[in-house]
Amino acid sequence: MTLVQKLKQWSITLLGGDVTRITTRACTESTTLTADDAGGRVTVDSGAPEATIQVPLNVFEDGQQVLLQTLGSGGVIVTAESGVTIRSAGGLTYLDGQYAIATLICDGNNNFTLAGRLTD
Repeated sequence: MTLVQKLKQWSITLLGGDVTRITTRACTESTTLTADDAGGRVTVDSGAPEATIQVPLNVFEDGQQVLLQTLGSGGVIVTAESGVTIRSAGGLTYLDGQYAIATLICDGNNNFTLAGRLTD
């Protein structure tokens, strides 16, 4: 075993397991995020012109994040339930095309930052 392999194994052990594997919830239409999505990935494979991922009120805690990805040809817009605030560069919340990825991070108190391949 090389030194790099040993360091990688040691790092993974310290962090409590396989740090590269995340859970995925696959959707074929609009969806609302759930507490189980925290730390994982939500994919949307929709042929519809536009699908929606809604961020619900009082579900996520400060520091939790969800990776969002569109797989289909239809676009995906991230929306906020009443009482939720989503901030992003330029106020953009639309995942820009097939295979676009964005990360949604909870900043606490139902405030979120959305960053990734976004457009209007």
